[in-house]
Formats: sequence, structure tokens, C-alpha cells
Amino acid sequence: MLKIAVPLANGMFSPHFGGAESLGLYLANEETRIVGAREVLPWPADQHGAPPAWMRDQGVCAVLAGRIGPSVRQTLDLQGIEVVQGVVGEDPKALVQAYLDGTLESAAENPRENND
Repeated sequence: MLKIAVPLANGMFSPHFGGAESLGLYLANEETRIVGAREVLPWPADQHGAPPAWMRDQGVCAVLAGRIGPSVRQTLDLQGIEVVQGVVGEDPKALVQAYLDGTLESAAENPRENND
């Protein structure tokens, strides 16, 4: 099982990673490409964004983000968490499904190198 993190605001995808109010953690079966349960966690108190080590401790293997700062992206990479940037959309479950299906749309030509 994979655990994929999606930043949320008002229950929908938040395009700005550090500006999200919570983090949706979606369990997904990589083989069957089925999105399962979702857990919504608030950002850790007194932190800007979700600390990468905290996300690693939650078992997150990938983060779907619109805009994310380069230092946070680099730290997530160092924690072994895949970062997909430039993601556009609203429905977080649909974004996770598109990620699993290999059809996730991105506003960036190379989502892993977009530093906005």
C-alpha cells in the first residue's frame, strides 16, 4: 500500500503547499490502482508547511503539490518522499487516482523541477 499526501484547504486540493490548512493522506493499492481510505490531519502546530520528517513518520511515500518551495522539496526528497509539483485540479481523490493511473496533469513541463 502507498500513502500519498495531498495538501488541503476547505477539503479540496490546495495549490500552495505551505498555505494548506490540512493534509489528506490517501491509502492506495499500487497494483490494483484503487484509492482507499483517507485520513485528514492538521498541519503540525507552529510549523510552516508539513515538516518532511513528520510526513515520513506518517508513512508518506509521495506528495502531490501545486507550488512548493525548493528547500521543502529538497528536504522531502532527502526523506525519500517523491514530490510531484505543478499539479492542477480540485478533487484530491481524483488527483491521487490520476497519479496512480499515470495521467496526473501538471502545469509544469517537468513537475519535479518546478520551483514556484
